[in-house]
Amino acid sequence: MNVITDKLRSGEAKLLEKGVSRAGDNEHRLSNLDGVRGIAIGLVLICHSADLHWSNGLTQTFFFKAYWHIAQSLWVGVDIFFVLSGFLITSILIRTREAKNYYTGFYGRRVIRIMPMFVVVLSLAGSFLLCRGQCTVWQCLALLFSLGNWLIVFGGEIPPLGHFWTLAVEEQFYLVWPFIARTLTPARLLRLSLGLFASAMLLRILLAYAGTYVWIIFKITPTRWDGLALGAFLACLPACPHVEKWFLKSIRKIIMLSIICLTTVFVYNGFALYPFSKISLALGLPFVDLLALGLVFGALQVKRGPFSSVLNSHPLQWLGRYSYSIYLIHLPFFFIANWLIGDGKTIFMNLLISVCVYVLTPLLLARLAWDLVEQPFMKLRYKFKTVYPD
Repeated sequence: MNVITDKLRSGEAKLLEKGVSRAGDNEHRLSNLDGVRGIAIGLVLICHSADLHWSNGLTQTFFFKAYWHIAQSLWVGVDIFFVLSGFLITSILIRTREAKNYYTGFYGRRVIRIMPMFVVVLSLAGSFLLCRGQCTVWQCLALLFSLGNWLIVFGGEIPPLGHFWTLAVEEQFYLVWPFIARTLTPARLLRLSLGLFASAMLLRILLAYAGTYVWIIFKITPTRWDGLALGAFLACLPACPHVEKWFLKSIRKIIMLSIICLTTVFVYNGFALYPFSKISLALGLPFVDLLALGLVFGALQVKRGPFSSVLNSHPLQWLGRYSYSIYLIHLPFFFIANWLIGDGKTIFMNLLISVCVYVLTPLLLARLAWDLVEQPFMKLRYKFKTVYPD
């Protein structure tokens, strides 16, 4: 590497470090981001609870109808995960792109973090569903090889594992993004991220206008990479001082405008942001992503105050730490809970079953999985420690 390139890399590294230090110490930032994960998984759990087979005596009440409308809108927790993942992964890639083991280190750490629990849940749930004839081997293989979000195109989704589509979107991002991040400078990567955000937004509008099945728009990668792209944009900001300066001045206005526009869509759409609504996806989702960007940005900046206290509260920290396993486990138990509840039981009994089976059991199993599956494999990360040239 020549002297000029060395100076450029050095200056870029200082800008990135400045961006990190502005957000506070690393431990505090990680704690805040766990709080963001806690919010995201909480929203997802509430969202799916709306579709439990509650008894008619409950579903006809005003309270439940109001709850159903709100809960149906909380799929936005997934987009918080997307923005957060885009930020974290891009930050890692930018900072390690001069490493000798750039690719092996990144992919090794990702496999250790993602695959053990993923394989456990897929093996157990997939084997059960295969024995019952509710899925095929090729569907399970599609999930295993990170193609689960494309099953919707061929009408081949596995309902109890339908939530794996989000993992497929992220894993496809992991597969391609490291090559792009090492090739482009952070400034060019930032511009590409904005382009990807705009392209996903335009593609959703075009597909909705063309009459495409709404769940295809909701799940395929080109229409959902905008959240990941905004996270990548945030990670590149410190290396682009002029854009960062504009962003810091404009973020409050962006958040306020997003709230106003999303509220307009919410009201126009019948006081809900339904995931099965083309209006929600075509017009509402860009503002969902921008608000998720604001949430992640705020978590990176804040060090004290009410917002920090909320993010660092015990419930959100607990949910955030175990959010990955909770996410993997919760939907199969949603179907078990639906099998157990029904009109033949009292409202109280249905509520009890739902809380115990759909909420408490996944939380308990996720906590056990942390000790028995996740942590033992995460101890192997040292094998993929970043190594730089001498």
